[in-house]
Amino acid sequence: MKAFIHRSLRWMPEGTYYKALRAEAEVVNGDINDLLWELAVYRYALQKVIDALWELGRLPRKSQLHQLFYPLLRSYGFRAHVTRNIYDYALALVKSAGSNGGGKPRVRRLSARFDYQDARAEMDKGTVKIILRDKWYVLKLKHGREYIGKFKGLRWKEVHVKYENRKLYVSVVFELRYQPYTPKGFVAIDVNLRNITTFNGSEVRRFGTRFIEALSKRARAEELQRKYPRRWKFNRRILNRVRALHGSARNIINDFCWKVAKEIVLKALRLRHAIVLEDLEL
Repeated sequence: MKAFIHRSLRWMPEGTYYKALRAEAEVVNGDINDLLWELAVYRYALQKVIDALWELGRLPRKSQLHQLFYPLLRSYGFRAHVTRNIYDYALALVKSAGSNGGGKPRVRRLSARFDYQDARAEMDKGTVKIILRDKWYVLKLKHGREYIGKFKGLRWKEVHVKYENRKLYVSVVFELRYQPYTPKGFVAIDVNLRNITTFNGSEVRRFGTRFIEALSKRARAEELQRKYPRRWKFNRRILNRVRALHGSARNIINDFCWKVAKEIVLKALRLRHAIVLEDLEL
């Protein structure tokens, strides 16, 4: 495996990366039913904005978003900053779906996103405070103190709250900066359908991929669509099966790529190496 290292890449630049704390939580100040109601209102309002944006022939600018949706969302009792987050998030979802050729986004989960104006993350106490409308809720993280202590002193960026399977979860995203360094070596990566191969100059390591497994599920979904060219969109049983197969294929790829990428990057960082990717255009 050969690799050409450009001179500009022989010095690792300063940059930013993100680290997330995810834990189950319980409401210690406030009522869980009130919080779930506010999350339901948040979901309803977000979906209404998405529906309205989807019907427009041309997506509006941010200044136009404010004029279109600010009065409506404020009428639901949301704080001004939460209101801006809702229509900004809705616009991002609609843009993403449009660029990927997908259908209209559907918000199904009870969840909400907060930043520094609507949340407080206190890792020394193991608590997170959030507010959507006119009431603050204090959430206690149900995780070990040793694990939470790893995040003390870090700068948090966002808080995500989600209710799923009758449990409340909190994710706190922290922003970290890594210092520039001169690489002591390089890790070359070659990506193929069945294997991902890494080489650091002396050792070759191969990771078996799950791409074939994902492609087989996608092929099965497409086979059903060809078998029932008119029925699959309207028959709920067939439609659910097609969606499940496509979703399973997507989840397999995302899960595998995240885990392998994390393992390679953490090892390269620990050894103070740089990562080199192949140039497929040559």
